[in-house]
Amino acid sequence: MASVDLKGTEWGHRATEVGYMTAPWARGKGYAGEAVLGIARWLFGRHGFQRLQLRAAVSNLASQRVAEKAGFVREGVARNGAGNEDLVVFSLVPSDLP
Repeated sequence: MASVDLKGTEWGHRATEVGYMTAPWARGKGYAGEAVLGIARWLFGRHGFQRLQLRAAVSNLASQRVAEKAGFVREGVARNGAGNEDLVVFSLVPSDLP
């Protein structure tokens, strides 16, 4: 149904990046947003993390909506952030949690 992973973890800064994929039949049901929020609460509450980053392709509006619904704040666009593709950069910090 959905897969969530963490990458680029900076233990000294207590920051990491979250990524996710959702099966086509499970999209639009809120599963990705719930999973990302669950991971955020676990990282912030249990492990003292201070920042969770999420990057989504500029063309991937559905993924950007997941970030926004989960409470992430749009920071800007990383030009050529994935090869030659621009990525929207979002972040979530403990005080952003709903």
